[in-house]
Amino acid sequence: MANTRRIRIPMPIRRRTSLRIARDVAFSLMACCCCSFIRSTQAFITHLPKTTSATFCTFTNENQLDALYNRKASTSLFFFFGKANQEQETAIANRQEQIDQLEGDIDALILECSNNNGDDDEARMLDAMAQLESLNEFQQPNRSPDFLGEWHVWWTNCPPPSNGQLGPFRGTSGQVIFPADDNGDDESTSTTTAPARSYQNLLKVPPNDWLTATLDGVWEEWDGTLLVDSRKKNSQTQDKEAAAADDDSLPSQSATTAIDWGATHWKVTFQQLTIGIFGFPLFRQAFPPETSRIWRTTYLDDQIRIVRAGRTGRVQDEVVFYTKRRPAPPSVQ
Repeated sequence: MANTRRIRIPMPIRRRTSLRIARDVAFSLMACCCCSFIRSTQAFITHLPKTTSATFCTFTNENQLDALYNRKASTSLFFFFGKANQEQETAIANRQEQIDQLEGDIDALILECSNNNGDDDEARMLDAMAQLESLNEFQQPNRSPDFLGEWHVWWTNCPPPSNGQLGPFRGTSGQVIFPADDNGDDESTSTTTAPARSYQNLLKVPPNDWLTATLDGVWEEWDGTLLVDSRKKNSQTQDKEAAAADDDSLPSQSATTAIDWGATHWKVTFQQLTIGIFGFPLFRQAFPPETSRIWRTTYLDDQIRIVRAGRTGRVQDEVVFYTKRRPAPPSVQ
């Protein structure tokens, strides 16, 4: 009987062989998973070429598969988000083009109204402003920093003196709104000597602003409580109930959520009126307590603001102020 010689494989070599087999199996499973994942994402990644699984399987290196997928995915995602950004930029550009067009139309109408000042001109002005108001994007314009600062009145259908006319003299009107301090109280701010939450209505008569009228007042966010028209106190009782959301005479708001009146409305209270000549105060007159108005902001951007102001908070008694950051030219004053 022939002697057969058994060859014992040393344990270290057997372990290395097992590890090599396990590594090869794991690598094969990983490659198959990558192929399956890439095929499943082809429906989403539109810019991947129509490639069969056999083509992907020709890659025996995992890094090659990852590099191919990451390159195609990055290109597709860049295209997707780039297209979305491009559409957003186009929409913004179109909106700004509409605003610029309406601003030009309104300026032309203001010049025409200053020459004619007829009822038909006022209706056209209000229609043009309604179109501009439809493009408003601020949900809380009265709380925006853009609301503060100096504004010049270009057009209003408000009676004197808010329209820039003081007696027989015709001038320009404007407004300066001072912010609240960091604590929200009415103490003076560090950047101005004016009280916080205050404003000034300014009327100046040329040349050299020889005659001026300054109305000092304070502002606060409106809570929706209707005011009483002082001209009708004898014919109606004072209404202290909160304004109802379904009242047709009030600005339209969502009835399904709590109404945040202060986001778009201010209650302003007049304090005193000062008449000056050649820079010197001639006399001052204090207003009776609770002489207030309601301001409703219907349009705001960094250069234009439209405010509708009234005595009670109802739409029916509102007048319109079309204001800009830059002064109105003499041709429209």
